[in-house]
Amino acid sequence: MNNDRAPVCPVADRPASGLAGRLRHAIDDPAGFGLVEALVAVTVLVIGLLAVSGLTLTTAAQARIADLRTDQSVAAQMAFEQMRFDGFANAESGVDTVVTGGREFIVTTVVTEVNGRTKAVAATVAAASGGLTERTYTTALHAPRSLPPEENPLDP
Repeated sequence: MNNDRAPVCPVADRPASGLAGRLRHAIDDPAGFGLVEALVAVTVLVIGLLAVSGLTLTTAAQARIADLRTDQSVAAQMAFEQMRFDGFANAESGVDTVVTGGREFIVTTVVTEVNGRTKAVAATVAAASGGLTERTYTTALHAPRSLPPEENPLDP
């Protein structure tokens, strides 16, 4: 085989050029790939695998943070629901411990009366074990309205 002539593209019967031509020539060459080509291929593969593993670790860390934030918002919602259950008149500021998702949170509620019928409630939730930034959630409580007595058209 004469190595002086350019490799021929099998599709168009013309000399192949560029990287594709050299790659086809190297594949068709009976000597095969050299040690340098193999090392370059392994290096590229290792860099790709490291990038994928780094992405996997980042994704796992973000999923854990999202799980903790979800538990934080559930703890705040539980505090708000308990306050609604206790009633508008009994809503007051305080500190409570809430366990949700197997985690313990400290919920600090601050109740501010806006007017005679509305109270603003802010709940600041922090993990009891630390390690997570505290978040503040807000809602409003409204006094129940008394409905007018129903008039029955059949009553005389």
